[in-house]
Amino acid sequence: MATTSGTDDLTQAIHRLVYDSIARTKTAVLSAVEQAFGHHPTLQVSTRRRPGEHKQRRTRRSRQDILELAQRLLDAVVADPGQTMPVLAARLGVVSCEAQRSLGILKNAGHLRTAGERRRTRYYPTASGSKRPALT
Repeated sequence: MATTSGTDDLTQAIHRLVYDSIARTKTAVLSAVEQAFGHHPTLQVSTRRRPGEHKQRRTRRSRQDILELAQRLLDAVVADPGQTMPVLAARLGVVSCEAQRSLGILKNAGHLRTAGERRRTRYYPTASGSKRPALT
């Protein structure tokens, strides 16, 4: 079993060599940045939560709030067809992710159609959507 010990020693030596090489490279980079810009760069701080820290909880929106936003979105799409989500959301004063559920409801109900994919998705009213039905 001498080969297992030899393999372990070799693995540890490789790990040490890599670790030392990374440390020397990091030191050289920091020194070069300090020389070039005249100050020591700040290192990025981890944004991970520490154990015991809880994510900020948001209140859940009611179905009525979602449907009201859907109606406002439908009105905005009818008024200006072919706009993207960020434009529509900005006009209504909401964040794009808040409007996603309402747009899904409108699309599933057949009031909207989409063209394009991902960031280039544009929203258009359908024939039934342009009549501005009351959502329930």
